[in-house]
Amino acid sequence: MAELMQLKCPNCSGPVEWAGGVGAECPHCGSRFLVPTEAAEQLACPKCGKVDRVQKASAACQTDSRLRPPQEPSRSDEMEGGTAFALGVALAVPFSLIAALLFAAALWEFVGYGDIYGLIALAGLFFVGFSSIGWVSAIQGKRKRDRGKRRYAAEKEKQERATRRWERLYYCARDDGVFIPGETPFIPIDRMQEFLYAE
Repeated sequence: MAELMQLKCPNCSGPVEWAGGVGAECPHCGSRFLVPTEAAEQLACPKCGKVDRVQKASAACQTDSRLRPPQEPSRSDEMEGGTAFALGVALAVPFSLIAALLFAAALWEFVGYGDIYGLIALAGLFFVGFSSIGWVSAIQGKRKRDRGKRRYAAEKEKQERATRRWERLYYCARDDGVFIPGETPFIPIDRMQEFLYAE
């Protein structure tokens, strides 16, 4: 992965990370020096052939929001269907039992008294009905949640691939575009996202 280029300070021989431009500053001794031509040529913009306005996209994004890294996908896709699943499970057993008993008792009161077996049978029918609705809702919610998780995983994978590309990008302020040194041609800034997410 092409990260910041490593140079040696001509004053103290300490390592210097260089992100572009014609000069660099040593973090060890503070001396400033011009970058050798052969090193600068590696980061030259493919469009204008110069390095004085070239810098790492990750550094340039601090002042230019168009160069921001790929954004994390929304977790709403991953969570989709979770509420329906939880509600379905809650409806399937405890709520169904309570609702069945209440409905059966109310209907029993309305119709008239009879034997206890009739009340139990009526409560059983209501329980089966309510729990069936609950389980159907839970199954549909789980399927929806699983689809959301798969969709999120696919989007996350694309975002991670795009971020790896973005980390290698250099930006030329003169021509307002990006490139990966030695790998890609010049890409206008308005096509950067398209390039990052290309297969």
